[in-house]
Amino acid sequence: MSAARHAAFQAARRAMETCKELDAQLESARSFGAPAWETRPIEKRREEASVKFHRAYAAFKYPKESSDER
Repeated sequence: MSAARHAAFQAARRAMETCKELDAQLESARSFGAPAWETRPIEKRREEASVKFHRAYAAFKYPKESSDER
């Protein structure tokens, strides 16, 4: 695995872990009946982590060809 693919894989893994942690925070907050204004910042961070995950996964799954590999 190239260094770029490995870095993308690690970034995707970290983003997935962040998503899982934020999901747990949301579930906990909602189980205690937290109002939407309290959970919205967590939801926003979760959405951002999801975007990071999908971008990193795409970089891992479909790496760009470097000019010397052509």
